[in-house]
Amino acid sequence: MATPESRRIRLSSQDLQNTPNANEEVETNVILKIPNGLYYKNFDKMRKNEQLCDIKIIAKNGEEIRAHKVVLAANSKYFNIMFNSQFKESKEFEIEIQDLDPHALSLLIDFIYTSELAVNVQNVQEILNGICFLQLDETIRSECIDYIKSGIDPANCLGMKEMAERLGLRDFYTFSLRYALVHFSQVYKKEEFLLITFDQILQIIESEDLCANEENVYESVMKWIKYDIENRNKHLPDLMEYVQSRKFANYFSVRN
Repeated sequence: MATPESRRIRLSSQDLQNTPNANEEVETNVILKIPNGLYYKNFDKMRKNEQLCDIKIIAKNGEEIRAHKVVLAANSKYFNIMFNSQFKESKEFEIEIQDLDPHALSLLIDFIYTSELAVNVQNVQEILNGICFLQLDETIRSECIDYIKSGIDPANCLGMKEMAERLGLRDFYTFSLRYALVHFSQVYKKEEFLLITFDQILQIIESEDLCANEENVYESVMKWIKYDIENRNKHLPDLMEYVQSRKFANYFSVRN
Protein backbone atom coordinates (compact mmCIF):
# COMPACT_ATOMS: atom_id res chain seq x y z
CA MET A 1 0.00 0.00 0.00
CA ALA A 2 1.28 3.45 -0.83
CA THR A 3 2.45 5.64 2.05
CA PRO A 4 2.58 9.44 2.29
CA GLU A 5 5.70 10.64 0.50
CA SER A 6 7.64 13.52 2.05
CA ARG A 7 8.90 16.21 -0.27
CA ARG A 8 10.72 19.51 0.21
CA ILE A 9 9.69 22.84 -1.26
CA ARG A 10 11.33 26.27 -1.10
CA LEU A 11 9.01 29.16 -0.33
CA SER A 12 8.99 32.18 -2.63
CA SER A 13 10.38 35.49 -1.41
CA GLN A 14 6.83 36.74 -0.85
CA ASP A 15 5.93 33.72 1.27
CA LEU A 16 9.08 34.08 3.33
CA GLN A 17 8.18 37.45 4.81
CA ASN A 18 6.84 35.82 7.95
CA THR A 19 9.47 33.08 8.03
CA PRO A 20 12.30 33.48 10.60
CA ASN A 21 14.97 32.11 8.28
CA ALA A 22 14.55 32.99 4.61
CA ASN A 23 16.80 30.15 3.52
CA GLU A 24 15.04 27.53 5.62
CA GLU A 25 13.44 24.65 3.76
CA VAL A 26 9.96 23.70 4.90
CA GLU A 27 8.86 20.08 4.88
CA THR A 28 5.29 19.29 3.85
CA ASN A 29 3.40 16.05 3.40
CA VAL A 30 1.56 14.87 0.34
CA ILE A 31 -1.69 13.27 1.53
CA LEU A 32 -2.52 10.10 -0.34
CA LYS A 33 -6.11 8.90 -0.14
CA ILE A 34 -7.62 5.53 -0.92
CA PRO A 35 -11.32 4.63 -0.99
CA ASN A 36 -12.74 3.68 2.41
CA GLY A 37 -14.17 0.58 0.79
CA LEU A 38 -10.73 -0.99 0.60
CA TYR A 39 -10.47 -1.02 4.38
CA TYR A 40 -13.94 -2.48 4.80
CA LYS A 41 -13.16 -5.08 2.15
CA ASN A 42 -10.39 -6.34 4.39
CA PHE A 43 -12.70 -6.24 7.40
CA ASP A 44 -15.20 -8.31 5.44
CA LYS A 45 -12.55 -10.92 4.63
CA MET A 46 -11.70 -11.12 8.31
CA ARG A 47 -15.35 -11.44 9.21
CA LYS A 48 -15.89 -14.30 6.77
CA ASN A 49 -12.81 -16.02 8.16
CA GLU A 50 -14.04 -15.29 11.71
CA GLN A 51 -10.86 -13.40 12.51
CA LEU A 52 -10.95 -11.06 15.53
CA CYS A 53 -14.75 -11.14 15.56
CA ASP A 54 -15.97 -9.94 18.95
CA ILE A 55 -19.74 -10.13 18.49
CA LYS A 56 -22.15 -12.84 17.41
CA ILE A 57 -25.64 -11.79 16.35
CA ILE A 58 -28.35 -14.40 16.64
CA ALA A 59 -31.37 -13.86 14.38
CA LYS A 60 -34.85 -15.04 15.29
CA ASN A 61 -34.47 -18.17 13.14
CA GLY A 62 -31.31 -19.10 15.03
CA GLU A 63 -28.89 -18.01 12.30
CA GLU A 64 -25.59 -16.74 13.69
CA ILE A 65 -23.83 -13.72 12.18
CA ARG A 66 -20.31 -12.91 13.36
CA ALA A 67 -18.97 -9.38 13.13
CA HIS A 68 -16.76 -6.70 14.67
CA LYS A 69 -18.29 -4.31 17.18
CA VAL A 70 -16.25 -1.34 15.99
CA VAL A 71 -17.42 -1.79 12.36
CA LEU A 72 -21.06 -2.14 13.37
CA ALA A 73 -20.91 0.81 15.77
CA ALA A 74 -19.27 3.04 13.15
CA ASN A 75 -22.13 2.49 10.71
CA SER A 76 -25.22 1.97 12.87
CA LYS A 77 -26.53 4.26 15.60
CA TYR A 78 -28.35 1.27 17.07
CA PHE A 79 -25.13 -0.68 17.55
CA ASN A 80 -23.19 2.42 18.57
CA ILE A 81 -25.56 3.05 21.45
CA MET A 82 -25.64 -0.62 22.39
CA PHE A 83 -21.87 -1.09 22.51
CA ASN A 84 -21.08 2.26 24.16
CA SER A 85 -23.58 2.13 26.98
CA GLN A 86 -24.15 0.48 30.31
CA PHE A 87 -26.43 -2.13 28.75
CA LYS A 88 -25.33 -5.68 29.38
CA GLU A 89 -25.09 -6.18 25.61
CA SER A 90 -22.03 -3.91 25.53
CA LYS A 91 -20.09 -6.60 27.40
CA GLU A 92 -21.68 -9.64 25.80
CA PHE A 93 -20.22 -11.73 22.98
CA GLU A 94 -23.70 -12.79 21.84
CA ILE A 95 -26.77 -10.63 21.23
CA GLU A 96 -30.18 -11.54 19.87
CA ILE A 97 -32.13 -9.48 17.35
CA GLN A 98 -35.63 -10.86 17.20
CA ASP A 99 -37.38 -7.87 15.62
CA LEU A 100 -35.98 -8.18 12.11
CA ASP A 101 -36.42 -10.63 9.28
CA PRO A 102 -33.33 -12.91 9.41
CA HIS A 103 -32.56 -12.60 5.70
CA ALA A 104 -32.90 -8.81 5.78
CA LEU A 105 -30.68 -8.65 8.87
CA SER A 106 -28.00 -10.71 7.14
CA LEU A 107 -28.14 -8.52 4.03
CA LEU A 108 -27.82 -5.35 6.09
CA ILE A 109 -24.80 -6.64 8.01
CA ASP A 110 -23.27 -7.50 4.63
CA PHE A 111 -24.09 -3.98 3.46
CA ILE A 112 -22.27 -2.43 6.42
CA TYR A 113 -19.11 -4.23 5.32
CA THR A 114 -19.46 -4.03 1.53
CA SER A 115 -21.63 -0.94 0.80
CA GLU A 116 -23.68 -3.15 -1.52
CA LEU A 117 -27.31 -4.05 -0.90
CA ALA A 118 -29.40 -6.42 -3.03
CA VAL A 119 -32.97 -5.09 -3.02
CA ASN A 120 -35.98 -6.47 -4.87
CA VAL A 121 -39.76 -6.31 -4.74
CA GLN A 122 -39.95 -9.25 -2.36
CA ASN A 123 -37.50 -8.02 0.29
CA VAL A 124 -37.60 -4.23 0.06
CA GLN A 125 -40.12 -3.68 2.86
CA GLU A 126 -38.19 -5.87 5.29
CA ILE A 127 -34.97 -4.15 4.21
CA LEU A 128 -36.44 -0.71 4.88
CA ASN A 129 -37.71 -1.88 8.25
CA GLY A 130 -34.20 -3.08 9.09
CA ILE A 131 -32.57 0.15 7.93
CA CYS A 132 -34.82 2.14 10.25
CA PHE A 133 -34.37 -0.31 13.14
CA LEU A 134 -30.57 -0.29 12.90
CA GLN A 135 -30.56 3.46 12.18
CA LEU A 136 -28.28 3.25 9.18
CA ASP A 137 -27.26 6.19 7.03
CA GLU A 138 -30.10 8.31 5.65
CA THR A 139 -28.73 7.98 2.12
CA ILE A 140 -29.43 4.26 1.87
CA ARG A 141 -32.80 4.78 3.52
CA SER A 142 -33.74 7.41 0.93
CA GLU A 143 -32.63 5.20 -1.95
CA CYS A 144 -34.69 2.34 -0.57
CA ILE A 145 -37.76 4.56 -0.28
CA ASP A 146 -37.27 5.84 -3.82
CA TYR A 147 -37.17 2.24 -5.03
CA ILE A 148 -40.46 1.50 -3.25
CA LYS A 149 -42.07 4.65 -4.64
CA SER A 150 -41.22 3.54 -8.16
CA GLY A 151 -43.34 0.42 -7.65
CA ILE A 152 -46.31 1.89 -5.80
CA ASP A 153 -49.72 1.12 -7.30
CA PRO A 154 -53.43 1.00 -6.30
CA ALA A 155 -53.02 -2.53 -4.93
CA ASN A 156 -50.23 -1.73 -2.44
CA CYS A 157 -50.37 2.01 -1.64
CA LEU A 158 -52.42 1.55 1.55
CA GLY A 159 -49.97 -1.01 2.87
CA MET A 160 -47.12 1.38 2.03
CA LYS A 161 -48.89 4.14 3.95
CA GLU A 162 -49.30 1.90 6.99
CA MET A 163 -45.65 0.86 6.87
CA ALA A 164 -44.49 4.47 6.55
CA GLU A 165 -46.58 5.45 9.57
CA ARG A 166 -45.20 2.56 11.62
CA LEU A 167 -41.61 3.50 10.78
CA GLY A 168 -42.14 7.21 11.32
CA LEU A 169 -41.36 8.12 7.70
CA ARG A 170 -43.48 11.24 7.41
CA ASP A 171 -42.67 12.22 3.81
CA PHE A 172 -43.21 8.69 2.57
CA TYR A 173 -46.47 8.50 4.52
CA THR A 174 -47.72 11.70 2.90
CA PHE A 175 -46.69 10.44 -0.54
CA SER A 176 -48.54 7.13 -0.08
CA LEU A 177 -51.68 8.77 1.29
CA ARG A 178 -51.73 11.27 -1.54
CA TYR A 179 -51.40 8.45 -4.06
CA ALA A 180 -54.34 6.59 -2.47
CA LEU A 181 -56.52 9.70 -2.56
CA VAL A 182 -55.73 10.50 -6.19
CA HIS A 183 -56.23 6.91 -7.39
CA PHE A 184 -59.11 6.04 -5.09
CA SER A 185 -61.40 4.88 -7.89
CA GLN A 186 -58.95 2.01 -8.40
CA VAL A 187 -57.74 1.62 -4.82
CA TYR A 188 -61.09 0.67 -3.28
CA LYS A 189 -61.50 -2.18 -5.76
CA LYS A 190 -58.34 -3.92 -4.50
CA GLU A 191 -58.20 -6.52 -1.73
CA GLU A 192 -55.91 -4.39 0.41
CA PHE A 193 -58.68 -1.81 0.80
CA LEU A 194 -60.94 -4.38 2.45
CA LEU A 195 -58.38 -4.96 5.21
CA ILE A 196 -58.03 -1.38 6.45
CA THR A 197 -59.50 -0.24 9.77
CA PHE A 198 -62.46 2.04 10.39
CA ASP A 199 -60.16 4.95 11.25
CA GLN A 200 -58.24 4.42 8.02
CA ILE A 201 -61.28 4.38 5.73
CA LEU A 202 -62.67 7.39 7.58
CA GLN A 203 -59.42 9.27 7.02
CA ILE A 204 -59.78 8.67 3.30
CA ILE A 205 -63.43 9.45 2.66
CA GLU A 206 -63.42 12.60 4.81
CA SER A 207 -60.37 14.04 3.05
CA GLU A 208 -60.93 17.13 0.95
CA ASP A 209 -58.24 15.83 -1.41
CA LEU A 210 -60.15 12.64 -2.26
CA CYS A 211 -60.52 12.33 -6.02
CA ALA A 212 -63.81 10.43 -6.27
CA ASN A 213 -67.48 11.06 -6.88
CA GLU A 214 -70.24 10.14 -4.42
CA GLU A 215 -70.99 6.90 -6.27
CA ASN A 216 -67.42 5.71 -5.81
CA VAL A 217 -67.44 6.68 -2.15
CA TYR A 218 -70.78 4.97 -1.51
CA GLU A 219 -69.68 1.80 -3.31
CA SER A 220 -66.38 1.72 -1.40
CA VAL A 221 -68.16 2.07 1.96
CA MET A 222 -70.62 -0.71 1.22
CA LYS A 223 -67.86 -2.95 -0.10
CA TRP A 224 -65.83 -2.40 3.08
CA ILE A 225 -68.86 -2.99 5.36
CA LYS A 226 -69.94 -6.19 3.62
CA TYR A 227 -66.46 -7.71 3.86
CA ASP A 228 -67.00 -8.12 7.64
CA ILE A 229 -70.59 -7.06 8.15
CA GLU A 230 -70.88 -8.57 11.62
CA ASN A 231 -68.16 -6.34 13.05
CA ARG A 232 -68.39 -3.36 10.71
CA ASN A 233 -72.13 -2.74 10.37
CA LYS A 234 -72.01 -0.50 13.46
CA HIS A 235 -69.83 1.95 11.52
CA LEU A 236 -72.29 2.36 8.65
CA PRO A 237 -74.10 5.45 10.05
CA ASP A 238 -70.85 7.34 10.57
CA LEU A 239 -69.53 6.47 7.14
CA MET A 240 -72.80 7.28 5.37
CA GLU A 241 -72.73 10.71 6.96
CA TYR A 242 -69.59 11.47 5.00
CA VAL A 243 -71.06 9.96 1.84
CA GLN A 244 -74.07 12.26 2.15
CA SER A 245 -71.96 15.30 2.94
CA ARG A 246 -69.88 14.67 -0.17
CA LYS A 247 -73.05 14.31 -2.24
CA PHE A 248 -74.41 17.65 -1.04
CA ALA A 249 -71.05 19.32 -1.46
CA ASN A 250 -70.93 18.20 -5.08
CA TYR A 251 -74.55 19.34 -5.58
CA PHE A 252 -73.88 22.88 -4.37
CA SER A 253 -70.64 22.97 -6.31
CA VAL A 254 -72.50 22.27 -9.54
CA ARG A 255 -75.26 24.78 -8.67
CA ASN A 256 -72.71 27.51 -8.08
